[in-house]
Amino acid sequence: GEQLASALEIGHGDVFQYSAPELAYLAKQAYYERGYLDTEIIPHEIIYGDSIDVAFQVFEGEPWRIRRIDFAGNVKTREKVLRREIALRPGDVFKQSQLQESQRRLFMLGFFEDVQVNEQTSPYGDEKFIDLNFTVKEQRTGAASMGAGYSDRDKLVGQLGLQIPNFRGLGQNLDFSWEFGTRREQFLFGLTEPWLLDPPTSLSFRLYTLNQQYLNSFEFKRNSVSLRVGRRLKKPSFTTVSLGYELRDERYDDFASNYNPDDLSFQPRTTSSLELTVRRDTRDLPDFPTSGTVFSYSPELASSLIAGDTDFHRHELVANYYRPSWWKFVLAVESKFALIDGFSTFDDQNISFWDKFTPGGVDWWDGQVRGYPDASLGPRFSAVTDSNGVPTGKLVQNVFGTNTGGRSMMTLNLEYRFPITERQVIGLAFFDAGNAWAGVGDFDPTDLRKSIGVGFRVLTPMLGMIGFDFAYGFDRRKVDGQRPGISTHFQFGPRFF
Repeated sequence: GEQLASALEIGHGDVFQYSAPELAYLAKQAYYERGYLDTEIIPHEIIYGDSIDVAFQVFEGEPWRIRRIDFAGNVKTREKVLRREIALRPGDVFKQSQLQESQRRLFMLGFFEDVQVNEQTSPYGDEKFIDLNFTVKEQRTGAASMGAGYSDRDKLVGQLGLQIPNFRGLGQNLDFSWEFGTRREQFLFGLTEPWLLDPPTSLSFRLYTLNQQYLNSFEFKRNSVSLRVGRRLKKPSFTTVSLGYELRDERYDDFASNYNPDDLSFQPRTTSSLELTVRRDTRDLPDFPTSGTVFSYSPELASSLIAGDTDFHRHELVANYYRPSWWKFVLAVESKFALIDGFSTFDDQNISFWDKFTPGGVDWWDGQVRGYPDASLGPRFSAVTDSNGVPTGKLVQNVFGTNTGGRSMMTLNLEYRFPITERQVIGLAFFDAGNAWAGVGDFDPTDLRKSIGVGFRVLTPMLGMIGFDFAYGFDRRKVDGQRPGISTHFQFGPRFF
């Protein structure tokens, strides 16, 4: 009785919000969750003036158990990849919530266009069994591609790649990409095994190189290798924990006249770091979800004690929320908070420019704030000169100066999304806000650069995502001294980080 009252979330003295038949339906759903599929509940109401008693006559029956779990439609994907995502096992008592979670997990693999499940009762003697039949419709999940991409920061970039999220039908993720252009050349090779030796433990390896002309400011070269081990947790549900190690080498060269090549943040360095990530993901779909949340926290520690020459700690918090609205409209709220700090004044000065934060535009590295140029938000400083025009070595904050990158940042994106064609063309209206600040103590969530706009996204199997955004940045004068106006953001091509 107490368990049933708890499931109904109603008690003595509460306002009577449901009719007796509605309460009987909720009670039956509570029994259904515990495997009692043929339970009958008859409600009775007794009215006393302004109060009412509700009694239930319950015919419980016996809980149903899982007899078989079968799959159909998986032509490429091996059955064990599907079966390991199912929360129920033969012999278990049927639970509706675990069935729904199993269906969500199959969708979140990103291999299937549709996932349907059929429940078929299969009584045997005095025992009650139920068979679960999952029918999937596979979608194109990988291809060798040759194409191009475009962004405000990197301009036109050619691309050759091989992306197979379901490598050999085993659920492994294989990435190979070579991107080349006048401003950027990038190479990536990565392999992820999501179920190492069959338990839900993932192992990822990644090799990455980047040569980039950064916004006509300097040349940047980076080589890195990383290894990450992750584990899906049973409790709390929807949660994964991973630990990664990265060793990276960075070089800066060919500076523009407004940059100081002797600044410690532009010196050659080797960074050796460990990163822990805790992530809870309840989304229903991996791309443009319609419901659910994402919360993740990632602390990173870089130390010169092991193979590196820089010391800092970095923290990143992501909180996203998705809620369906009327018809097929979806409200998406996405936020990101991050800081990076050294252990001494020298460590603070020695943090690489690339590790600092420069959000703005459609910059997916640090966070997008449309209506402003890519990587434009953050503290700007100009060199102080004497009466003869000779630099004094001091800096003064100036919107017309050079963006030096912040050590704390925040971005907030509110989008109202609607499908133009189902899961392929998405329209959106948005409000963005964000900024980066020079120091950790300078973080100020009331000092944000804001914008509004509209746009659309097209998901293609070969080029990835194609996007157009038209945004008005209200605070452009505070960013780089330019007049506020409408900015157009165009991007296409798969994203690699």
